[in-house]
Amino acid sequence: MCGREDNELYGSFDGACLLMAWNTKPGETTAQTLNRLFRKALGKVAPHLVHSRPILSAEKTEVSIAYWPKPAIAALAPEAKQDTDPRDGPRHWGTPVVIARYAGHDCLIDGETRGRAWRADGATDNYPVCLILVREP
Repeated sequence: MCGREDNELYGSFDGACLLMAWNTKPGETTAQTLNRLFRKALGKVAPHLVHSRPILSAEKTEVSIAYWPKPAIAALAPEAKQDTDPRDGPRHWGTPVVIARYAGHDCLIDGETRGRAWRADGATDNYPVCLILVREP
């Protein structure tokens, strides 16, 4: 799970970017990955805000570690698409999920597979969240 040292590591913009390493495409920085996935997640919950969203940076965000109930995280995870290749499960359990809050919307950036697993298992305990509060322009 996420200990005190991890809180210090992941509770910053650089830490949030570090959590994106699993999702980075070739030639893409972790900050670019974070922004790409923020755009994708925001499009699922508030498509009308996608084109006016800020580019995430240390100056435009406040990042912290919070502990959320797994059902609250699972509620943000969409159901798996039928055409998606099934995985054996999440690629990593020990790191925080990443959620960005922008204009009153919570966007699950990283942790969809874990959220679906918790929903299926009925898990109710708390889990660490790297919470990115996006400042309004």
